[in-house]
Amino acid sequence: MTPEAALKTLGRHRRREGQLALTGMELKQQGIESVSRHPWVHRARNEAVWICRERGEVTTDDLHDVMDTPPHDNCFGAVFHDSRFKWTGERVRSTRPEAHGREIRVWRLATQMGEKAT
Repeated sequence: MTPEAALKTLGRHRRREGQLALTGMELKQQGIESVSRHPWVHRARNEAVWICRERGEVTTDDLHDVMDTPPHDNCFGAVFHDSRFKWTGERVRSTRPEAHGREIRVWRLATQMGEKAT
């Protein structure tokens, strides 16, 4: 399935007879997987790598500053689902007004944290 086709089918979760409805976490994972190969996500990952090399860390706020609007909201969630990135364990408050001060994760390259990227 092409990334564009995956974006079109995102959100069409039908419950088959005898099948349990998907949980929120399963829907989240399904949404991230459906956009993870989209060209926008690929470009955002490259930008995130560059930002990490320049500043030592990156957040989604940093990506909002340098990227165009994603084709789907799940794209930002998909960026850091990549073995090159490792969560530092830190959270900061988003500075974007539309994020209403929610906490966001701080990421580094896995190689900056002494791990190998696979």
